Amino acid sequence: MFRATTSASGSEPWVSDGTTAGTRLIADVIPGTTGSSPDSIARIGSRYYFAATVNGTGSEPWVSDGAGTRMLADLGIAAADSSPSDFVAAGTRTVFRADPGTGFEAVGTDGSAAGTQVLDLGAGAADPAEFVSFQNFAWFAATSPSTGRELFRSDGTLAGTALFTNIAAGSASSSPRGLAVIGNRLYFSATTATMGFEPFVSDGTVAGTFRLGDLAPSISSSFPSQFTACGAIVVFFADDVSPGLELFRTDGTVLGTSIFADLEPTNGAIAGAELRAFGNAAVFVVRNHTTYGSEVWRTDGTYFGTNPIADLSPGPSGSDPRDLVVTGDGRLFFVADSGSGRELHVSDGTTPGTRMVVDLAPSGSAPITRLVAGFSRVFFAMTDMLGTELWTSDGTAAGTRLLREANIGPGTGLGTAPFAALPGYAGIVFAGYHPVDQLQVWVSDGSVFGTHPVGQLTTAIGPGAARMTNLRVAGNAAWFAADDGAFGLEPWSADLDARRAFQSTYGTGCAGSSGFPPSIGAPVLPRLGDTNFRIELTRALPWAGAVVLVGFAGMPPASCGLLIAPPLVAGPTQLTSGAGIASLTLGIPNQPSIAGAELFAQWAVIDPAGTFLPGIAVSDGLQFRVGLP
Repeated sequence: MFRATTSASGSEPWVSDGTTAGTRLIADVIPGTTGSSPDSIARIGSRYYFAATVNGTGSEPWVSDGAGTRMLADLGIAAADSSPSDFVAAGTRTVFRADPGTGFEAVGTDGSAAGTQVLDLGAGAADPAEFVSFQNFAWFAATSPSTGRELFRSDGTLAGTALFTNIAAGSASSSPRGLAVIGNRLYFSATTATMGFEPFVSDGTVAGTFRLGDLAPSISSSFPSQFTACGAIVVFFADDVSPGLELFRTDGTVLGTSIFADLEPTNGAIAGAELRAFGNAAVFVVRNHTTYGSEVWRTDGTYFGTNPIADLSPGPSGSDPRDLVVTGDGRLFFVADSGSGRELHVSDGTTPGTRMVVDLAPSGSAPITRLVAGFSRVFFAMTDMLGTELWTSDGTAAGTRLLREANIGPGTGLGTAPFAALPGYAGIVFAGYHPVDQLQVWVSDGSVFGTHPVGQLTTAIGPGAARMTNLRVAGNAAWFAADDGAFGLEPWSADLDARRAFQSTYGTGCAGSSGFPPSIGAPVLPRLGDTNFRIELTRALPWAGAVVLVGFAGMPPASCGLLIAPPLVAGPTQLTSGAGIASLTLGIPNQPSIAGAELFAQWAVIDPAGTFLPGIAVSDGLQFRVGLP
């Protein structure tokens, strides 16, 4: 479900199954062009919950199962807004935050109007916040007259909503914050009259809810943050004022919670960032260390097991590492300056195994962005003399390369949409740009020929999109917003099925008499049963003989050369027209067994000025996959 705006209905809720027929307005909440501006959309079970604004009722909670859409209740007084938000699951019910006219309260619902009720905690506004779902309850911080601001939980009913535990006795407030579910425990920060904000843990029982320690003695606060799994324990940063931010560990018990690494004994001026699980350990960035400056550290949760992975740039500045990602095979990649400018680095967690991969910009820093982990490699965008294109690295200099130049020449071949990782570290989906095809959805598995458009997005004014944003992967499809240049941003999806038809050119060919290489192309996608699928030749020598070479594998793109790996088959000789145009029709049988078959083609043209071989010019290559109708 998503919000979309049309000239007929305004801004309203829509739903899609990824097909044109299955994408529809599910309710014109305000009939006409005004629109209800749905917001805070959350899917819980088989229902969608959201806030919608209607004249006469204001912003109120609505629910939809994709077939029926209705307002749950007019919680606000008259036309006042109840401004619902923060919908979370509570067993079979849903809990959210809304203002029924007396201030914000928790509200529970079973998806029906009769089953929707305000979970009033007493006089005054409870102002619930920090909603999380844990052990079939909704947990949140809220205020009641008798308890102050404390931790509450709810099963979505008034009878099942209560103070969980009064951490700060009486009406004082412990002000729980930062609620986070890790494994089978709930971690959060809370304060008391004699202690500042300290780490707490709960196993879902009152007896099993307690402070893990007074890490900053007296009324000072340790402000714990960045709880991260580290094997069987959890590590986090906290300020114990002795001095500064330090690394702590916990096994969920008081005795098992302690500082285990004083990262800066001298002045404690540490900024910890990018804490990541790394196998049975964790990695993180320490900044402003007196000795090491800014470097990547590793910890196994012990004092002696917490150290800089490598002092890549000795001295107080350090290598300034950023963008830590961990691949599926357990290696760490990041961007840092180890003396050659900012470049890609790789680590196995040891000092000998930490190094710069390759100096991609010998005269400065490599402009690497959008680093995403695959299984045994990373993907990233980089700009060089060929423009901004997709690169990959397997952690070796030889395996770090431009994958495929979507836009031949110095222009950019990437849209601005972030890369989206495929499930199971299988690769990425991204927006690729070509001057003719414009923006298309591309996929890459880290190989040259596994990097290609997934299909052909066509729009109202021609091929490709003028703009593409919000690229996501869900199920076996890529979902995104695209602007066709005529009607603005609209919802789209692209099937990632390996049997989907696609075609893409690659390489540059070898020039002939015109001074340019001949050009290959196909006007339609190759689909089962298409007896008119043809491979075209343009920009060739007029009235010349030409043949199409076809094979089952491609050769890496080169400035001039054969782009198809042997064995290959030559089609019948064609005669180019006076404009240097020819084509060969390849009828595709309607046999489901060949769906997904990939082929590669290249034209060879008899041309006295050919530069491939004496008297031969060749085109760029065409990669295409036979797809379902």
